[in-house]
Amino acid sequence: MNGIKVLLILLQVLLLTATAVAQNYPTDQNVDYSDLIHRYPGLTNSAGSDKYKSSYNAQDSTARLEQASPASAQMLEKQAVNSSRRDSIGLFGYDLFARGGTTLEIPQSLALPDDYRLGPGDNLIIKLWGRIEQEYDLTVDRQGAIFIPKVGEIPVWGLDIESARNRINAQLSKSFSDFRLSVTLGKLKSIQVFVFGEVKYPGSYSVNSLATLFSTLYLAGGPTERGSLRQIRLLRNGEQSVTVDLYQFLLFGKNVGAVSLQSGDVIFVEVVGKRASITGAVKRPAIYEILGNETINDLLTLAGGPLPNAYLEKVRVDRITSEDAYSVIDLNLRDETSTEKEFTIEDGDRVFVEKITDSREGVVYLEGKFRHPGVYEYHEGLTVGGLLQQGFELDQSAYRGRIDILRRQAGNDTLLIAVDPDKVISGEDDVSLQPNDRLIAYSQEQVAAPRQVSIYGMVSRPGEYPYYSGMKVSDLIFRAGDLSASAYPLRVELARTRDDGTKEVLYASLDEPQGNLSLQNNDKLFVRQIPGWEERDMVTIEGEVTFPGKYVITDDMNSLYSLIQRAGGLTADAFATGTVFTRASLVDDMKRRGVDKLINRSAELVRDDSGRVLVDSSMLARDNVMSNRIIVNGKELLMRNNLEYDIALQDGDHIYIPSKPAGVQVLGAVPAISTITYRNDRRVGYYLQSAGGFLPNADKSHIQLIKADGTINSGSGVMREKVDLGDAIFVPTRIKKDRDWLKIFSTTASVAASLATTIFVIDRL
Repeated sequence: MNGIKVLLILLQVLLLTATAVAQNYPTDQNVDYSDLIHRYPGLTNSAGSDKYKSSYNAQDSTARLEQASPASAQMLEKQAVNSSRRDSIGLFGYDLFARGGTTLEIPQSLALPDDYRLGPGDNLIIKLWGRIEQEYDLTVDRQGAIFIPKVGEIPVWGLDIESARNRINAQLSKSFSDFRLSVTLGKLKSIQVFVFGEVKYPGSYSVNSLATLFSTLYLAGGPTERGSLRQIRLLRNGEQSVTVDLYQFLLFGKNVGAVSLQSGDVIFVEVVGKRASITGAVKRPAIYEILGNETINDLLTLAGGPLPNAYLEKVRVDRITSEDAYSVIDLNLRDETSTEKEFTIEDGDRVFVEKITDSREGVVYLEGKFRHPGVYEYHEGLTVGGLLQQGFELDQSAYRGRIDILRRQAGNDTLLIAVDPDKVISGEDDVSLQPNDRLIAYSQEQVAAPRQVSIYGMVSRPGEYPYYSGMKVSDLIFRAGDLSASAYPLRVELARTRDDGTKEVLYASLDEPQGNLSLQNNDKLFVRQIPGWEERDMVTIEGEVTFPGKYVITDDMNSLYSLIQRAGGLTADAFATGTVFTRASLVDDMKRRGVDKLINRSAELVRDDSGRVLVDSSMLARDNVMSNRIIVNGKELLMRNNLEYDIALQDGDHIYIPSKPAGVQVLGAVPAISTITYRNDRRVGYYLQSAGGFLPNADKSHIQLIKADGTINSGSGVMREKVDLGDAIFVPTRIKKDRDWLKIFSTTASVAASLATTIFVIDRL
């Protein structure tokens, strides 16, 4: 029974999948496909007309793919299905239809072809002048005739414009005399054509009568990458009318697609046949569709021909063998009379045209600091001096003490020849050159040791700078961005190392002309700070003061109390007890003193269920904002003016004076987290009771009373502590140790099983 249930479930899944797939295939509700299949039996597949209507795209494509050769099917699967996976080449010609689609329309302003025939739906504009002035706007009816009042019906179906004009003139002459006539074509009739096969948007299309095979195929999005560009059939009245090869248009400009259409015509795009690719040194590398009789020379023509640097003596062809592998065939196409040019291309062939190497013969190379480096022709008797005298002299920045010649010898050894360019130019010494010699001229920076001077101290950009001959102290200070405001110019220090290795220190005043000393290589200049110089430090005060903002610390305003007085004093809403004083440098000071390492070493160790000893990470968490805070007794300092609690200010200090709070906050594991109205002389227990008492998970032994000035009271007696305005009460949550009961049970069961096994073995013994 279980097997039958599984089988039924699988059948239901397959049925749902087939239904979903069938629903995803588009069908054209406006087309009578059965009529088309009867008229054009070549469009049907082996599955019959019913299946063709509902699953044309999938089944018909698969049927035609199976009819292709094995090599073609393999190449289609690897190359046409996903063009991005090809070796940087694409299918030739398909980008012609990249912008095609059903939203485009064929304009009616195109010139009429000479063989255009009138039919139902065409609009004729007839104008009469002479003894009668009349204009008629007539449409050819379904019977192919037009109706003119007082004249009657005139059949025009199948006539060209000139023949229709003659017939209309003959009929009008029976009713009128002495007139002239013109007949022009207005709005064109619409015709119904069908596009099927491997196209992006197959279906029925209503187009005007000027539409051609190519324009209609463009409306249908063109062939897919599985479709053929060279086997596009036009079927008319159940018979094949013409076969179009778009390569003739793409490669040679022949407008083969300008085939006029008639209502009921079918454009059918076959599945692509054979394909071959060509890459390398050709003008248009791509994958090309072949008809089956092309040669290697024909494929080169499709690719636009070889590039000038193509190496035609070795053209490689990779061919699929019957053993499902590639064989390599090398062809020599250099000789015009070679029979290898007639080598026949087969389905799936991959052709690669090599490039000639970049090596040159009979040349010499000039590299580096020559005025005209590059590759130059070698001739017998050429020397270094001859090259330099021909205008290939050294650049101004070149090192003139040496030129190197690199000469490759037998066995891949390279000979180095050093040449003095000045001796060569003077004729005192010269060196004969050989083919492929490389002459290298160096820059002074490449050869000479770096020359630099340094400046430190009170300048905008202290550091190392290049040294130049004639450079002075003022030049170095200028390059360093000039002196800072705190620089002491009356005594600069210049450290210098003599040639014998001894060191000396020179002092100079920048305010005196003799202080502008000349510099030497590797000199070091020190600009000191003015003794007793102090930067103007800034502090910020915000909140309930009359003039909040930034203030500069001065000699008479360097404490918290003096800052508040300078800021206009406290406002009427100020809450001095809750003053928040933060200093950003405190955390850095703690790090320099090693406080963080001390906290890490003193962290509590805990043991998990597996017995491992771990560090309690909660002990290591620290709020930098709280660590930067300095506790201020604002009540004594600001309300009672007790300067004993005053605090000296530093650069970057931040002071915040809050407004009077609404009451006392109760936070944490209580039923109602809220602010309770302050009552004088009430204690912690009163406010907790007002907040609803404790939650079941409350940790009653660790209640904290956070005072408005930032201090914290906790412990067993905190419930009896007096609460002031602005205080906060925090009830933490009790921490439960989580146990992995599944792991404990598994371990216990394992031990019990081992114990039972041991008892069983002992009992057997």
